[in-house]
Amino acid sequence: MSSKDRDAKASRTGIFLGRCWKGYLRFLNALTAFIVKIGAPPALAHALGVLLQAVALIALLYVAFWLTIFLLILFITCNGLLTREPVPSGWRDGPNGYGYYQEGIRIDYGRLFDDD
Repeated sequence: MSSKDRDAKASRTGIFLGRCWKGYLRFLNALTAFIVKIGAPPALAHALGVLLQAVALIALLYVAFWLTIFLLILFITCNGLLTREPVPSGWRDGPNGYGYYQEGIRIDYGRLFDDD
């Protein structure tokens, strides 16, 4: 084993997400301080920060909802196309009338007038 152990992917992901969260909190505090600096009461500044968070969360949920619907429709469509059962061969009434169909295509056109 080497003298320098490598961090696991989960650890690196956690560190990355922690840094993102810390940057987000830093931005939110700077925004609140800016709003207070221009003369708004601190309670209003805090309320605007919460409102900003709510709008961002609603936008993310909206995008996630439509992405999920799109992926679900795509999955159902692909699953239906891949598991399509073949049309049985034989005598039946099909889109071109009664006749002998093989793989959904009528193939008895040469025998149309056999009864005459």
